[in-house]
Amino acid sequence: MANRVSLALPWLGAAAGAWLLAGGGHRRSAGLATLGASLGMGLARWQLQRLVTERTAYDLQAKLGQIQLRKYPAQVWAETLVEEATWNEALSEGFSRLADYLFGRNAAKERLTMTAPVLSTLASGADAGRATARTMAFVMPGDRELASLPAPDDPRVRLRVVPERLVAVLAFRGNYASRLPSQKREELITRLADAGFVTRGSAWFAGYDPPSTLPPLRRNEIMIELADL
Repeated sequence: MANRVSLALPWLGAAAGAWLLAGGGHRRSAGLATLGASLGMGLARWQLQRLVTERTAYDLQAKLGQIQLRKYPAQVWAETLVEEATWNEALSEGFSRLADYLFGRNAAKERLTMTAPVLSTLASGADAGRATARTMAFVMPGDRELASLPAPDDPRVRLRVVPERLVAVLAFRGNYASRLPSQKREELITRLADAGFVTRGSAWFAGYDPPSTLPPLRRNEIMIELADL
């Protein structure tokens, strides 16, 4: 609902502003103000889309400086493996496959709700620029169970249940198409090791914003599962 309202308001405001301007006279100032406010709302909606996108739920367990320890409930993921791809290639190809599934390329031709963040495995800094296999995942809406979701048409997309887990998360802003995510990965792993935590599995990049969002406004995270739940 919030997503639909945020899309409609700038257009309604623009229509109201145009109507006031057409009236002339004392309505002109009100019309210009309304058009300006509508433009501002449209720009905010464009740059801060994450604020009206469903986010995956979690319980904050503790903080270690800038690092959050979160407990995530069991989730259903749609994921795809992009082989022999650089970081940017994997983001583009993986997102395209998963977005196709959400937007109706599935057995029921159903359009599913987009959630944030979008996830991708993150290689070590030494491997950041080379072609390798990377997994990208979308978290399915919280009110959907695995049995209720339509099967993907693309055999490269699969659905699976990810069990409850404890995750360490480091948030940052900036351009995720650069080496910055890999640098933050190393920072997170180093800090956790220094604090005596044992990690499990791959580190994941979590992006909350589309590429059209200006880098200083983007919310990005690096997350990795901890061995003890």
